[in-house]
Amino acid sequence: MAAAFFMLVTLDAQQPLLSQYSVVVLGICFGLYFYNSPPAQLFLGDSGAQSLGLIMAALAISYIPRDAYQTSSWFIPILLLGRANL
Repeated sequence: MAAAFFMLVTLDAQQPLLSQYSVVVLGICFGLYFYNSPPAQLFLGDSGAQSLGLIMAALAISYIPRDAYQTSSWFIPILLLGRANL
């Protein structure tokens, strides 16, 4: 969910490279969901979840909105990624 909304936010901020990375992360998550349904053939595991979190954090750090207030550069990623962990 966070990758999908992050894709929309980065599209709105005219950052197509970050949008493409978000689409790649979203595709990876859909692939994992498909292969993790019963009977499971692939498991994410702890290191996979940490790698996914690291990629999302790197995308959040790279997010810089061009035509918005400066506070949205740190507030929007916290809202998107903080809500995904609840």
